[in-house]
Amino acid sequence: MGRAGNRFSAIVQSIVTRHIGREELLHSQARPSRHGKYVSITCIILAKSKEQIRAIYADLASCPDVLMTL
Repeated sequence: MGRAGNRFSAIVQSIVTRHIGREELLHSQARPSRHGKYVSITCIILAKSKEQIRAIYADLASCPDVLMTL
């Protein structure tokens, strides 16, 4: 989750695809918060290993635009 803005979705997709490639990003969806201040991004991926998933989460958590990961 991060603050709503034009580039947040692109930032998240860029981080995810850095680890898996574009073809393994099967779907992504952005959902705004009730008042539109925040947006959550859901990515469905084809992961090859747990280490790959851990690396994605670590990279997302280190990004200043990402406020929360689940």
